[in-house]
Amino acid sequence: MSSNLIAAIEPKIVMSLICTLNVVPCWLLRRDMRDKSVRLLNEATLAFGVGLPLLLFKDWLPRTPVVIVGNMLILAAMTLLWQSVAALSGQKTDRRLVAVAPSIWLVCWLLPMFRAERDLRIAFVCSVAGLLIFRAVIDLLRGGRGTAPERLLVATGLFHVMIGIVRVVLAVRHAPFAQSPLYKMLTELNTLTYMMLWPTLCTILLHRRLIDAEAARGRRDELSGLLNRRGLLFQIDRIGPGTLILFDIDHFKRINDQHGHASGDKAIVAFAVLAERVLGPELLLGRIGGEEFLAFLPAGAATTAQNAITAVNAAERVREAFAATPLIGSRATTVSVGVASPLAGEALDIQLARADRALYRAKRRGRNRVELCDGAGLADPAGGLDDEPRESAVPAVESAASVLVAA
Repeated sequence: MSSNLIAAIEPKIVMSLICTLNVVPCWLLRRDMRDKSVRLLNEATLAFGVGLPLLLFKDWLPRTPVVIVGNMLILAAMTLLWQSVAALSGQKTDRRLVAVAPSIWLVCWLLPMFRAERDLRIAFVCSVAGLLIFRAVIDLLRGGRGTAPERLLVATGLFHVMIGIVRVVLAVRHAPFAQSPLYKMLTELNTLTYMMLWPTLCTILLHRRLIDAEAARGRRDELSGLLNRRGLLFQIDRIGPGTLILFDIDHFKRINDQHGHASGDKAIVAFAVLAERVLGPELLLGRIGGEEFLAFLPAGAATTAQNAITAVNAAERVREAFAATPLIGSRATTVSVGVASPLAGEALDIQLARADRALYRAKRRGRNRVELCDGAGLADPAGGLDDEPRESAVPAVESAASVLVAA
């Protein structure tokens, strides 16, 4: 074998190996993450891993079928890559679109002029590939979160589009530059970055989403589906001050003892669904332990007093709705509620302790009530604890609804 032939084959072998190796991380990620975007990305790298080597070695293979199949696979890979980014960004996907660009290529191949003009074929493939990658960039900008991998993906995509435009213009104009070493270098750089950077960055981005999803699941309560204590307090800390509403299902231990833990679980799930529906998206809600739930109303533009009244009204709606909901046979259970408005410079754990004091005052006063602790009511100037929070400026309301177990 001559030295010229070896020099021509070696870069193509390297590129083919890179294309093949690109499939491996996507396949491994697909095993661990059953996600549409991962599946589409895996199919894209597989199509490209077969299509590009075919085109690279077209001079050593049956040329016509290799050119047809290789370009169809490349166009399918571009479409799958766009669909993968769309799925990742929360956009709608349609697998039927994967066949559109390859089908158009096949129809064009039937035209004698298209078969005869290599520059025309280059212009077609570069145009379609550029449009698909540009669409992927748009979807990423719409549904992305501005992370560093996403920004790098956008930059890579725009680089492909730019090189594609240059190649289309030169191919259409039959410019001598299209035969120059510089043009060849740009083409190879375009191919190399697609083979290495784009799928790799997609894999990094998908892996980050997987880590985020795992972290989010770690902040969720498995039984109720609500935020758990860690997740809720994390969100509250990010938002800032607001009013806390602490719920505690009445006589919960007795429910478990008399009717079994399945009934207790049923009560927890029922309250979670009801409270989430009644409170709406304006309030954060989580289960912070056992039969205790915590809701958070952000301060916003309202005054502390207005925020407290809004929180008490929301708590009353939940209390009334829950007391009217049969859980065991025809009987309902009830919930006691403590509300605490924020004080200037107060730590969250202190505010939560005040809400807890208000809750247990509701328990002592007969349960099935809402109590508001609108002052400190916890520490005296010497640093000790008062026995009782200040009386609420908003009167607690007794419920006439039946309870599961007599108070």
